[in-house]
Amino acid sequence: MRKLWFAQIAKALIVFPGGFGTMDELWEMMTLSQTGKLPKNNLILIYGKKYWDDVMNLKGMVRWGTINESEFNQVQYTDTVDEAFEIIRSGLEKYHMEVDPFLQAY
Repeated sequence: MRKLWFAQIAKALIVFPGGFGTMDELWEMMTLSQTGKLPKNNLILIYGKKYWDDVMNLKGMVRWGTINESEFNQVQYTDTVDEAFEIIRSGLEKYHMEVDPFLQAY
């Protein structure tokens, strides 16, 4: 229940390389999204593409039919803080807030 409440107020989840606890929370967020308990537009960013490519193979899950392509595309990989910030900023603007036209110039 703690993870459900934690996830429902979040607009994005950034996951750094970690152990079993990290994997537990990542899989829980993906499951909540897959089952419609979280909005599909919540972002899941995985920081450190080389690590995650070595640790898990989500494309294999698509090939085996356990997740579909749109579920696969919910997970995005980044390697820099700037790239992660841009993905989150654009996702927040697109799905969660209106942008003041005055501020958009900046």
